[in-house]
Amino acid sequence: MNHKEFFWHWFLMFLQLMHRNDGVRSKKYLKAIEKMNFHLDAYCPELGYFYAPPKFNGGLHEFTVYSRGDRTKLLKVQELVRAAPKINGLDYYWQVLPKYDYEDLCSGTDAPFEFEDFSIKGSDLMFTVVDYDDATGKIGIIIHVAGLAKDYDEDLYQERIYTVALQVLGEFAFYAHVFSFGLAPLEEGNDDLIYLYDLPFFMTTLELD
Repeated sequence: MNHKEFFWHWFLMFLQLMHRNDGVRSKKYLKAIEKMNFHLDAYCPELGYFYAPPKFNGGLHEFTVYSRGDRTKLLKVQELVRAAPKINGLDYYWQVLPKYDYEDLCSGTDAPFEFEDFSIKGSDLMFTVVDYDDATGKIGIIIHVAGLAKDYDEDLYQERIYTVALQVLGEFAFYAHVFSFGLAPLEEGNDDLIYLYDLPFFMTTLELD
């Protein structure tokens, strides 16, 4: 098998372990993730993916492979997704699209993203600008997260908030403006915070000295 076929082979193992519940974070689960990452990187470096389970019994689950905003890799992503195994109730996507309407985000009526031990709304994410790239016109940002403990697992929460941020803005809108991001707990009294869903509008009004 080639790397594309091996990726989907290990994805099926990952899916079985997810459905068993007792397999999450087990050695087999972690091995499946490791193998998926290895074969995906060998197939085409710097691609990403995430899995969204059904929100209710009988609902659809989703698996998204994306190019991290690199349009030159879209054909590779599309080719990979076309080779995915056909599974009833599972939808595949080859880019991250905005999940909610702007009006829902503004009103705070968007549904929360549920993780194993953590829940957050995309409308709650706020950011501050910490860097600017003159060559690209992109910014580096810190995303401030409510309820984030000071001793949070950086790698775990970075990945979680990253997937939420992509679904708030859409993959290509996010990468059109942001070249780096980090996390910080949301603290009271910070008047410089901007809602993440307003980032594209903020960029149109950005004035630099």
